Amino acid sequence: MAEAKAGEAGRNLFANVVVAIDDSAESLDAIDAIMPSVKAAGGRLAVVFVRHRPIMFDSVGVDSANAWELVEESIEAREHDAERDATARLASSGIPATFIVREGDPAREILAVAKDHDATAVALGSTVHGPIGSILASSVTEYLLHHCPVPLVIIRPQS
Repeated sequence: MAEAKAGEAGRNLFANVVVAIDDSAESLDAIDAIMPSVKAAGGRLAVVFVRHRPIMFDSVGVDSANAWELVEESIEAREHDAERDATARLASSGIPATFIVREGDPAREILAVAKDHDATAVALGSTVHGPIGSILASSVTEYLLHHCPVPLVIIRPQS
């Protein structure tokens, strides 16, 4: 197998990978797909989950404490599920990994984690969404395609 290189220093592409996840099966499958390459490189993973508040609540002026409480509970449940599932997938791999939670715009936070952790690549799973979800997902992917300073690995679902 050819060795993948990244950057001027010739560091292995899989030496320090940031994997962006949510609680979808596709994003968690990205961890499974990238692990063999990271392990072969003797690399490490930073798994990032971004807590993203729906913009629609801000734009329509929802100020009900109950509505915000429900949104926060949903975000916390998704974060908990993502961390549990990512940890389970990585448990027996022997790959050093860190689970990171950020809050804000998903694309910008993923890039911030990549910069903070000196990533050699960013990986994410390609998720199949409905019409509205695909707009958000594609906008994150689109932003990363144009702004990611390291190789972007998009992992398509197995079908």
